[in-house]
Amino acid sequence: GQDLFYENIHVPLLIKMPNQKQGRRIQKRTQSVDLYPFLLEHLNIPIPPEISGQSFGNILASENSAERTYYGETRA
Repeated sequence: GQDLFYENIHVPLLIKMPNQKQGRRIQKRTQSVDLYPFLLEHLNIPIPPEISGQSFGNILASENSAERTYYGETRA
């Protein structure tokens, strides 16, 4: 469809970190484009400057991280 509904843009992201004993729910938003820089950062691989996303490692480390602005668009 051409409309953006919460159900279309809210997709749960589940991540199991090494040595993680129990799960937790984080309310901060991320984008799918942020997953690649997060994986590179976690593997200690430099993130190329041309990458669009931003690692969300700081969100996992602290609930006090700054909220980012996101947008969505559709094409007719």
